[in-house]
Amino acid sequence: MWLGDVQSEPLFTFLVAGGLFFLFRMILAETPSKWDAASAGVVFGLASLCRPTGFLVGIILTTASIFLRSDNRSFGKAIQFAFLSMACIFLIITPWTILNFRATGEFILLNDAGGCAFYAGNHPINIGFYEGDSKIQTETIKSILQPRLIQEKIDKWEKAGGYWSLSLKQRERLWFHAGWQNLRANPWLTVRLWGYKALDFWRLWLHPKAYPRALVLLSAIFFLTLYLLATWGAALIKNDFFGKQFLLLLGVLFIAVTGIHAITLTMLRYRLPYVEPYLSVLAAPAILIIVNRITTYCHSIIK
Repeated sequence: MWLGDVQSEPLFTFLVAGGLFFLFRMILAETPSKWDAASAGVVFGLASLCRPTGFLVGIILTTASIFLRSDNRSFGKAIQFAFLSMACIFLIITPWTILNFRATGEFILLNDAGGCAFYAGNHPINIGFYEGDSKIQTETIKSILQPRLIQEKIDKWEKAGGYWSLSLKQRERLWFHAGWQNLRANPWLTVRLWGYKALDFWRLWLHPKAYPRALVLLSAIFFLTLYLLATWGAALIKNDFFGKQFLLLLGVLFIAVTGIHAITLTMLRYRLPYVEPYLSVLAAPAILIIVNRITTYCHSIIK
């Protein structure tokens, strides 16, 4: 409901959920199916073509599936199935990579935006967004700050020896190098920035400077209610074997997406496809209990 136009989030959300479905079914099966492993890889590969973070998440989750298998005797088979899933991820994105090579003459797995995002997301000036610089906060919310930082850097490189004459991979390496220079020059600030971004990823309300106060309050009520119900639902299933494995898989997912976005770019919109659908699933048992109790109470009054 927060999309300003038609973007890839609904499709991406569906594909990530599909990958989790097949992966979870493979983890729980007494005899894991190679078709589930392959299907998980295929769907995560398709998700990667919607948003590159889907590639990293798919690799991390398929790796985690090795350790989430319940039977240690099948550890070797779990490794084989995880590699099958990873192979299918690469198989799905390979045509895209080949087309990238045909178009540019360079090996670009998905796109060349990683270096630029790494630089912009870790620039020291970003700390002002979290430590009270009102100008930085306003420029960030209005999507002014990071484009300006990027343009200033491009202009500097262009004057120093040319930027637009470089290949896409050479440009991406420049961005990564500039980002690492900032990290080495400001290690403690960068650690603080990552911490702030991780917390901001899990913020339970819309940003007060970007939305009306009433909408911020409404979002806080909505998210807080969802998270409380999801916590209750998690407590209800944590002692069940299937529930425990599901929670472990979600834990890996949540940690992975938090880390990925903390070291690049973070905003509430990036969290929604990865987190809220599964919190809604966890909230369902708690909602059912509440509804049953209300129904029972109403029946008792009627009688």
